Amino acid sequence: MLKFPIRVASIDVGSNALRFLAVEYKNRSHFNVLKQDRYQLRLGHDVFLLGRMKEKTIDSAVQGIKIFKNYLKEFSINNYKAVATSAVRESQNGEELINRARKEVGIILEKISGYGELQFIYISVKNRFRLRNEKWVLADIGGGSVDVSLIDKKKILWSESLKIGAIRLLPELHAATEDPEYLRRHIEKQIQSLHIPARADNKKPAGFIATGGNIETIARLLNPSDGISRVSLKDLRELTKKLENLSYRDRIQEFDLEDDRADVILPAACVYERLAILSGAEEVIIPHAELREGIVLYLIDKLWHRKKMCARA
Repeated sequence: MLKFPIRVASIDVGSNALRFLAVEYKNRSHFNVLKQDRYQLRLGHDVFLLGRMKEKTIDSAVQGIKIFKNYLKEFSINNYKAVATSAVRESQNGEELINRARKEVGIILEKISGYGELQFIYISVKNRFRLRNEKWVLADIGGGSVDVSLIDKKKILWSESLKIGAIRLLPELHAATEDPEYLRRHIEKQIQSLHIPARADNKKPAGFIATGGNIETIARLLNPSDGISRVSLKDLRELTKKLENLSYRDRIQEFDLEDDRADVILPAACVYERLAILSGAEEVIIPHAELREGIVLYLIDKLWHRKKMCARA
């Protein structure tokens, strides 16, 4: 049996920011957050435009990882998992960041696939939201990709990853200044091949679940909640229209947005709106599930099963 309390941590090197989470498990099913942090760094900006990260960006990423390594030391945590998502995965010099994290910081950084990201997010969703014996559409929008899946309480039934993440869509957002409908047409073209209801045996899915920093910000603006947030499709449409009519600076001032959220929130809102329509949903369910939380849930489960295997031996 595991001896509680147990501390574990996760590091998420994402396309729009680096994120850290450290928790302490009091028992098998409950944890307290010791530390969570977000290091603002847009790794995906140059990768999605030029195919590689600038050296100064890699330097900044290493600095952020060093900060997270100090948290591991501060809380005496040895059990951790560090992952890198689409920006590092697609970058021509992504291995340079991985090698520097290992050599200069002592952190093993693992590139994971889009499906790997989805698996951790799914774990977090199940922990926060009761799926029941039904099929649900799950959409996660990151900086580089959109992962859409059909899930139930047992597993991921189907998934597809599209390269229309919020950062990747920024050039289309700039092109839309002269043609407001350009961004929507581009998004529609990119996701028109999705046939979500068909994946649910031609039955309407039970609901549309959305994850990611942008939809959580949208939930805060429209329907703040300490638990599960629900945003109607009507309200999402109205907010998207309002965002379209505001400049980048106006979005920051009117909605009190962070600098690195004020631009990407608009393309993300457009994608969420379109996916909700494709799902036949009248509302968006936001469980505030995260990749970094899914990782710590995965780690404790892994430790639990390892101990059980040792006990049997």
